[in-house]
Amino acid sequence: PEVETLAARAARVAATAAGAAAASRLTLEDLVQLGGAGVTMATLPVALKAIADTADDGSGIDTLVELRAVVTQALTASATAVDRLSGYSGSGPAPTPDDYRDAGVTGVTSSNVAAINSAVAVLASAQTDSIVELQAVVNAYVAILAEAVAGGADPTPFSQPSASTYVAIGVSSASGLSLSGVSLLNDVVRRSAVSGIDSVAEIETLASLAARIMAVARGQQPVPNLSAAELAALGLTGGTEARLTAILTSFASTADDGSGVDSVAELQALATATEATGVTLTGATIVARNTPVTLTVQVVDAQGRPSALSGSVRFSLTADGTGATFAPASPLTLPDGATSTTIT
Repeated sequence: PEVETLAARAARVAATAAGAAAASRLTLEDLVQLGGAGVTMATLPVALKAIADTADDGSGIDTLVELRAVVTQALTASATAVDRLSGYSGSGPAPTPDDYRDAGVTGVTSSNVAAINSAVAVLASAQTDSIVELQAVVNAYVAILAEAVAGGADPTPFSQPSASTYVAIGVSSASGLSLSGVSLLNDVVRRSAVSGIDSVAEIETLASLAARIMAVARGQQPVPNLSAAELAALGLTGGTEARLTAILTSFASTADDGSGVDSVAELQALATATEATGVTLTGATIVARNTPVTLTVQVVDAQGRPSALSGSVRFSLTADGTGATFAPASPLTLPDGATSTTIT
């Protein structure tokens, strides 16, 4: 039986060198029994790749000495690469895809290495000092990048990034996001191009906006306050600073769980509803011909709530027949901003 076991292991060594299917390759137990010191489940792929990179005919690992040397060299190179990656803080030479491959981490390409490096740079070294941890970072960022389709169809409708996915790459603002908050963040990411989320800093900004919008929905004061420019960054249109208070009030009127503001479409609908749709004129009584008249203009939104406006106001008035009261001659169109005007 022992001879048969050794023969079987030798066959698997040869199969691994030849690049055979996984079922025919060496196992962790095989390598440990053959003297592969330091091989663990985490480093097994590194050892197997090193063996597979030798000559297909097995001539590079046809003795135990050669086999152990190949495995030891690969594990040493992996440990060195892991240390280099874990120590990267954003300064100095940036890691390359080869560095990740040497470490035994898969999924890093020339297209995504800069994004992944930005995550490694912000995470504590204790969070990236093993193959398993580095692979988790790569897997998380690859999943997020896959969602960025610039408004196209969701490529993974049944598998969405979670708060922990974003936290895994170092997005701290995502740690406290509710399900609605994550839904909003995912929607913004889907509407983005890859170039808009290929750094942790960019995603951190979006996650912070999502978190603050959820705070507004709960009736809380966001810290820091939201700005019209930030709403525009989420993809909203028409959100001027003059209308910001009205827009945030509309957000606050939704469900506390954030379900009414968990998509850009919902936010846009709420923002649009605050646009001026009605005008009330008061104090328009004239006491004598050619006497100046002051009209106070109150603009309300679609729900009848007062709406802040900006800009000049131009409209025409006609007498109601008695010469005492003015009324609109036609529907009034008021640009954002004006709250009153004087007409003579």
